[in-house]
Amino acid sequence: MSEIDERTGAGTSGVRPSASIRELGMSVDNEEMAAELAVPPTGLRKPGPELPTNGLPSANAERDAERSPVDARSERTDAGRMVGWFGLAFAIASLFVWPLLLGLTAAAIGYYAFRQGSKALGLWSITIGLLAAAAYIVFIPIAYLLS
Repeated sequence: MSEIDERTGAGTSGVRPSASIRELGMSVDNEEMAAELAVPPTGLRKPGPELPTNGLPSANAERDAERSPVDARSERTDAGRMVGWFGLAFAIASLFVWPLLLGLTAAAIGYYAFRQGSKALGLWSITIGLLAAAAYIVFIPIAYLLS
């Protein structure tokens, strides 16, 4: 943690914190941490008086200006489709190895894919994963009884 010199108001990095940060009782380190953990902007809204850019230019200003909400939706669907294929791979693998673990994981990933817009892949992942887990739960005790 860097400490702020009371006399100069500067931290160990030599940067003077803004007055609003000091008024709020926050340190410079908290502000830097928040900037590192903040969710990046999606580009759906252009910076204006209600959405300040903190005086920093966007690295992708041209792309953000050309972007529309439809583009953001298609990116969400593309991400959902990729997650859907990943869930389907887990579901198929659950038919052969670790059916309970992989099947339930495939169902969870399939639900996430379903919520992201990949309805068919999500439903297939959920169905196959839950069937593999249910088959394991039903057939393993029967196998122990017969042996």
